[in-house]
Amino acid sequence: MVSDMSEDKQGNDDRHREQEMKDMAKQMLAAFTNRETQRHFIRAGMEMMMGFDALLRSMPMTDDMKAVMDKATEYATFVIKEICSVNPNCSCRNHKSDDLEKIDLD
Repeated sequence: MVSDMSEDKQGNDDRHREQEMKDMAKQMLAAFTNRETQRHFIRAGMEMMMGFDALLRSMPMTDDMKAVMDKATEYATFVIKEICSVNPNCSCRNHKSDDLEKIDLD
């Protein structure tokens, strides 16, 4: 009788822990898929890509490498236009490169 009660209690504890784990997994998934979180990660990713693009363009390269970079820029421009055409809140629509201020490190 006592062993039956302890088995029932153990079974309830296991089910309770399992439900807690499921709830926590749902909460974690919701945090990662949160719209605000995704917006920041996407912007950060785009900034990283643009930074690497600027870095590559400032390095010395052969004519073949320049041709590849130009083709990549052409493709990126096409993709940005396509994205903006379906996204009314696209931040690229009003972005001008001359809005940036150069900061001298000397």
